[in-house]
Amino acid sequence: MDKKKNTNMAEELFTMPVQNDEFWIPPKPEAEYIKILKTRTSFKKKLNSLAALVEIYRSQGLSHGGRYSEDGCKKLIDLMKRHASTVYMKRGIAKMALSEGGYCEKVGDFPKAIRFYETSIGIYGLKDPLLRYLQLNNLAFCFNFYERYSDAEKLLRKAITVLPHRHNAWKNLGVALEHQGQFEEAAECYLKAIIFCPGDHRSRWHLDRLVERYPSLKGIPAIKEWISDSE
Repeated sequence: MDKKKNTNMAEELFTMPVQNDEFWIPPKPEAEYIKILKTRTSFKKKLNSLAALVEIYRSQGLSHGGRYSEDGCKKLIDLMKRHASTVYMKRGIAKMALSEGGYCEKVGDFPKAIRFYETSIGIYGLKDPLLRYLQLNNLAFCFNFYERYSDAEKLLRKAITVLPHRHNAWKNLGVALEHQGQFEEAAECYLKAIIFCPGDHRSRWHLDRLVERYPSLKGIPAIKEWISDSE
């Protein structure tokens, strides 16, 4: 197998973050929503209060590209963990933490994205296949970004066992394997991502790039057949 070193990893594998400057400013002050969380009320009101706090802490990051401040991130994660007491709260908060991880990705704040994804995993997910899949896949994406390919691979293999026919984990697994020098398996992962989502141009681009860089991959039967069908 050819051995060539990939260059410009971040440029090749990741899109530039898109800043999101849209915020909803809740009508009550922070302390009022924290107070509601401490009272005996419905889980819906508590989740709504926590959602309001999300917007408050997000808005505090307007002065630095929409990113959470360190204090705001810590406060929010502490509140999430503290109030994840019932199954309903755990599920709702885990989804909320997952969403905030995605938000942090969009504004280019991968360290805090990792913290939110890890928080989501720690709160709830085992009994919700889609949530579990997204937790593992999204955290692995961030690990790939920081070149923690072995850690990403472990998470992605778990994600695939949860929902094997979703394409993103296959694509991200291809990235993790490619950068560990496992080019044949990486190509096969990209191909599976294409099969499960033909419209995913990113997976197709990864596979085309990899085959062009390592022509010997054309000898793999599945890759050879795909190239033949594409011509």
